[in-house]
Amino acid sequence: MEYDQDTRYKFNQFAPNYIATSGVMNFFEDHQAHWLGDVIASYRNTLIKKKADYLKVINMEVDVENTCGVFTISDEINGELVKQIIPYTDLTESVVMWLIEESPYEVLLFPSEY
Repeated sequence: MEYDQDTRYKFNQFAPNYIATSGVMNFFEDHQAHWLGDVIASYRNTLIKKKADYLKVINMEVDVENTCGVFTISDEINGELVKQIIPYTDLTESVVMWLIEESPYEVLLFPSEY
């Protein structure tokens, strides 16, 4: 499936105010990594409780050789807000995304799409 560049997409039913750009959705599709969107959305309440800044940096650092990774969410004010060890992934590249608050939404995008 190819996603339209001018459209934003909901990527998790449990976080309806989280939307993603076509670039992110194409990445999820191309890498069969929709699970990464689910991981991001699963921390929605944590980010609210920790009063995360309007710009959050999502980092999925992949160790391809050992098929594992480290998922983090951080912001400039609070530093690291979330860290999760991913014991297995078939994702073959590390990725950095931003989650930006644009009320009433949180927009997930690549830094190059800003």
